[in-house]
Amino acid sequence: MTEGRLVEIKVTKATIVLTEAELASRAADRRAEAQQAGPPAAAGRGERGEADGLTTQTKRYRGDAYWQQEAPREADSGKIRVSFFAEAGKLQLSQLYADRASGELVRGKTVTLDQEDMQLHPEAAALVLKVLSEWRP
Repeated sequence: MTEGRLVEIKVTKATIVLTEAELASRAADRRAEAQQAGPPAAAGRGERGEADGLTTQTKRYRGDAYWQQEAPREADSGKIRVSFFAEAGKLQLSQLYADRASGELVRGKTVTLDQEDMQLHPEAAALVLKVLSEWRP
């Protein structure tokens, strides 16, 4: 890296100009802070039992637990469960898998689409709508 070379980072409604050395220093500071903080605490939801020796740590949701306050409209394809929380403005797409012990379908990885986020990013909403309209039987 050249010490005096500038790196430009574009952020919404602002441009930050740093030297490569400043950028590397900030990245090192963030890595050091992350190491001091340690791994995130498990949230309880989504953890696997100790029996298979696997545990996963999940991120905690910051906000009202809408999934506990509202019953969603749901549809399953056998591989994916779609859950719509109208009041919260959330659409969840969850991968389904059969539990080894019971054989029942269990939610796996889940992606949540947020109404507010889609309204703030119309290009993302347009792409989702385009794909769904092309896939519609």
